[in-house]
Amino acid sequence: GVVVGSSVVVGSGVVVCFGVVICSGVVVGSGVLVGSGVVVGTGVVDGSGVVVGLGVVVGSGVVVGSSVVVGSGVVVGSGVFVGFGVVVSSGVVLRSGVVVSSGVVVGSSVVVGSGVVVCFGVVICSGVVVGSGVLVGSGVVVGTGVVDGSGVVVGLGVVVGSGVVVGSSVVVGSGVVVGSGVFVGFGVVVSSGVVLRSGVVVSSGVVVGSS
Repeated sequence: GVVVGSSVVVGSGVVVCFGVVICSGVVVGSGVLVGSGVVVGTGVVDGSGVVVGLGVVVGSGVVVGSSVVVGSGVVVGSGVFVGFGVVVSSGVVLRSGVVVSSGVVVGSSVVVGSGVVVCFGVVICSGVVVGSGVLVGSGVVVGTGVVDGSGVVVGLGVVVGSGVVVGSSVVVGSGVVVGSGVFVGFGVVVSSGVVLRSGVVVSSGVVVGSS
């Protein structure tokens, strides 16, 4: 029940399960496991040791590094880059043009908007929605149920608690700590080292200076 398009290259030790569709021009590295019902678009490159769960859909022109784990039901849009050792949990949606750097962990049912850049070592917990064009700096931890609007920039080492809502065009400096249930409005600037404790509401256009 597997369908393999033209000019596909499959490395040694690859396991392709029932009902998989691999479109033309795909390169699959050695030791990859592709679960049942997966659809892999044209021109995708999968590194060695990748594990792809059941029912995953991968768009055209995707590049996936070695030792990546992709859970069941994940949707990966066209032109996405996934670095070495990334873990993408079940039900995640990575929209077109997303860049996920090495060592990132993405929890279940996360939606990452188009053109988002997620830097090295970020942890995005389950249920987070990240808007288009967001930059998430290295080492950031984003709690469950967070909503980040489009055009947000999040600096290095930021920690964001559960249930946070961040409006569009927000800039969050390095080392900021955002407690659970915080609301940050449109166009807010939060400088480096700031602590926003649980339940804080920051209205649109506010500038919060450094600690």
